[in-house]
Amino acid sequence: ALPRPTNMVDLIDDTAFAELSAGMGKDVMTEIVDLLCKELDSLEKELNTLTRKGAGDRAHQLKASTGYPGARVLRDLAVRADAAFKAGNDPKPLLVELLKHAPATMTELKRRVEALPPDEQTC
Repeated sequence: ALPRPTNMVDLIDDTAFAELSAGMGKDVMTEIVDLLCKELDSLEKELNTLTRKGAGDRAHQLKASTGYPGARVLRDLAVRADAAFKAGNDPKPLLVELLKHAPATMTELKRRVEALPPDEQTC
């Protein structure tokens, strides 16, 4: 298992977050983080009923959706879950671990998005 992050900084890839937020702005970053939050909520509700393939599909989707905003620990676990599925193993234990880190990660992502400067209005 991954070591528990010792602080919030460990949860987020600062470079990935900075690059995406610089290109997208606060409004789009808010949407990206909201969509990830919904995806994680959905996974938590469905995890027990997912087949191995369904869990593998979710792990594959989460590789991208956690990577864009720089959710480092979640992305690492999604990558490992996807690799486990592709190797013929059950990805669910890694997705359970991913969900354990989701609340702190999402709190930190939302805090960082909230701290972004407002988007400039075009009209």
